[in-house]
Amino acid sequence: MEKFTLSDSIKKLGAGLIIVILIVMLAITFSSQSIDEITGIIAGKKTLGSYRGKEINSQVYFVIEQYCQGMYAQFGKVPDFILHSCMTEQLKQVYVIPEIGKELGLTVSKQSVENAVYEQIKQAYKQSQGRDEDDRLSIKEMYRREVAYNPIEVRVRMASISEVVNALGKDFPVPQTVVKSMQSSDNIVFDLNLVRFSSSELNKLVDPSITISEEEVKSTYEKEQSVLAEKDRKPFESQAEFVRNRLKNEKRQALIAEVKKKLSLFTKDYKLDEVSKAVGVKPVPIKEVKLTSITNIKLPENQTADLSGSDFLLSLTPGKDALVGPIQDGEFTVYAEVKNVKIITPKETANKKDNLLEELSMSISGFFLQEIMNSEAKRGKFTLNLQATSQQ
Repeated sequence: MEKFTLSDSIKKLGAGLIIVILIVMLAITFSSQSIDEITGIIAGKKTLGSYRGKEINSQVYFVIEQYCQGMYAQFGKVPDFILHSCMTEQLKQVYVIPEIGKELGLTVSKQSVENAVYEQIKQAYKQSQGRDEDDRLSIKEMYRREVAYNPIEVRVRMASISEVVNALGKDFPVPQTVVKSMQSSDNIVFDLNLVRFSSSELNKLVDPSITISEEEVKSTYEKEQSVLAEKDRKPFESQAEFVRNRLKNEKRQALIAEVKKKLSLFTKDYKLDEVSKAVGVKPVPIKEVKLTSITNIKLPENQTADLSGSDFLLSLTPGKDALVGPIQDGEFTVYAEVKNVKIITPKETANKKDNLLEELSMSISGFFLQEIMNSEAKRGKFTLNLQATSQQ
């Protein structure tokens, strides 16, 4: 039997403490949570949330937090509510779907995941054989680093999600009536002329027509300073830029209000050119739009429009042109001229029908899984305590 000395015990305790310290340092370095929040979580004073009475694991939480921040990094600083929405959805999937898998008998063992990671590390180690011995890490060290970056618990949960998605997404039944309806919708095509604008675009459009004279700035400054006590008055040089920007903003708002008033006065017999002239945006022509694509109409500069409202659908009459608007599409306001509505009869191919069936099956299974997940999350009292994030 192997003997352990006091020295061995101290070494093992020291190694364990180093690992704990490294985990804490990683959490502080890579998480956007404040140090007080992280240390509170580690000390057990705060919880990140819970599901089915069990606390959300801090390692899983921090991995998901980094995933969501990475996903939106290309957009720069984004509001906390967007990151929180991403984290809520991802953590809900990571915690709820594996539990659904257990109830369906679809489980992934921790051992199988550890073995898979170990095999990957062995392959990576073999590929590094040509390097200098001093530059190479041992298999043990490579494994430790890999699971520190992406913990085993996260990997097990992701593997379980994959099992459930694969099982529920296979050959989901699609009624023939739905297939025929989709095929019929695919045969309705029309041309569009769109005038589409957002509030920020209106700001840019009216800005060139705004002029602020030095006399206006000085007059406004003197009027505002005259009502203040002499000790509270500030020099013109320090206030001029502030006054100028405020006057510009007031004129901008007045011009936009004037544009909106013009739009509100249009009767049902208005023309798209009148809208275009009022807002200063040229109509965008789009040819051969299919009815099935109205939620994602391709526009120039990689933009898309969603015109799936009931008013637009009611305007689609073969042989009859129509003008619809205003349609609200997120932050955009859209006026649409519908022309050349027609029903085409393309050649049916077995391949096309199979693709449609596959797309519908995946869409229905995705919706089905989402509904089950939301229901189970509610039943298991899934909660999160999300804090404000500090983005770099």
